[in-house]
Amino acid sequence: MNHSDIILRQWESLEALICAKDSATVLLTGRTLSIPDVIAVARYNVSSDIDVSAIKAMEMSQGLLEQRMRSGDVIYGVNTGFGGSADLRTKNLIELQRALIRELHYASSSSFP
Repeated sequence: MNHSDIILRQWESLEALICAKDSATVLLTGRTLSIPDVIAVARYNVSSDIDVSAIKAMEMSQGLLEQRMRSGDVIYGVNTGFGGSADLRTKNLIELQRALIRELHYASSSSFP
């Protein structure tokens, strides 16, 4: 399959979601999300729902993360800084995560001049 075929399939998938947006739902499984799915939900108000298996996987991941943190493990971006600050450690994990979210939102906008 060449590049044009891939793009065409993605476009057709997006078009199908948009045409059926009143009845279509993008199911978030943690494994199957596509670019057309993201565009359909973000730009065309197609509904989304999260699969029970994805919720269970997130809960397991959270449990493992909490266990490793109780054990004192160093986990990049969770209890360390980011990038050039990765060698810094903090016990203020909530503020660290807020700083990460703020950083990810810099220069994001629905429109640019």
